[in-house]
Amino acid sequence: MPPGDYFLSHLSLIGKIIHNFLRSKGVFYPDHEKDIAQQINELLLVREKNILAKYKGKAKFSTFLAVVVSHLCSEVWTADYRHSLRFIPFSIFLKSKVINDPASCLPESLSDPSCHFVIRDAIGELEMILRTYPRDRKRIEFCFKAVFHLPLTLEELSQAPVPANLRPEIEKHLAALNDHHEKMTKTVVYQHLNAIFRLARQTSTTDDAIRKWIDHHLLQIIDLLNGDPPRHAFDRKTFQYLYEYFCINQHQNIQNGSDNSSNNKIPSMHEIPTRLV
Repeated sequence: MPPGDYFLSHLSLIGKIIHNFLRSKGVFYPDHEKDIAQQINELLLVREKNILAKYKGKAKFSTFLAVVVSHLCSEVWTADYRHSLRFIPFSIFLKSKVINDPASCLPESLSDPSCHFVIRDAIGELEMILRTYPRDRKRIEFCFKAVFHLPLTLEELSQAPVPANLRPEIEKHLAALNDHHEKMTKTVVYQHLNAIFRLARQTSTTDDAIRKWIDHHLLQIIDLLNGDPPRHAFDRKTFQYLYEYFCINQHQNIQNGSDNSSNNKIPSMHEIPTRLV
């Protein structure tokens, strides 16, 4: 297939994503939109080989492309307008178990409200990436919550109702995972997850297979979130903090009767747990 043909049939979609992105940022003047679109189309052509290599066929190509184009929009915006902005280094929270005054923990350069927009962007990007896993999303989110010691419910396990005769046994494992007073090793977490999925899905697997499956998806999602070339520098530890923001944001959206995370304010600093696995 000639270079660029993968993207030519999606020019309308690419244009809409760029337009909506610029509108939401309020950064570019309207007459700059064509220039920005040209830059992004050029980047798509230059990086076509790398972009297509990352497409695994788990979702529609248009959904995958939407994530890529959003990354490129942010990249152009960062290069031209946001030299002074940085992602809040979550490592500043690691020295303190209790934050009475979150603002006092932040360096003056990071207490600016613009930092919150950077976090909100990352939450929106994470939501778009998770949408490219339509079949596995529920399981991915459930496993990430377990590994990061976040609260779990039976309803989050599967879209299909869990048979009544299996509920007591599954709830026993959920209770163990939700007991955050107990210091639980990753090995024990994988044992509980394996037991839960074995009961709920009626399938046989191993604890190590669960570990490898989680690690594979965790690294893949971090890689997509960081971008190519890198826009963020997430590792497992800082991704955990972002994921906690993401889960709190989801909870707020449910309470507000909305599933559009980009339209809601991000959680305040004091709402974020300060524990680490």
